[in-house]
Amino acid sequence: MAQIDQRDRAGLERWRQHPGLNIYQYAPHEPGALKRLMGRYASREDEVDRMLRAGLFVDLYAVVRHAVIK
Repeated sequence: MAQIDQRDRAGLERWRQHPGLNIYQYAPHEPGALKRLMGRYASREDEVDRMLRAGLFVDLYAVVRHAVIK
């Protein structure tokens, strides 16, 4: 569990250093995981909220699906 916490902290620190950083995923898992972590630890709510509202998450599945269907 401590290793996961360190990786989460490292990811948030990376985002602080590069606020325009996009987060690419192949399904909507990452935003949901961040919301769960935020609720579990009651920590970094403002940062996570800004990340979610800024539209940093790019769902590659939706991009590929849209490209194939068109």
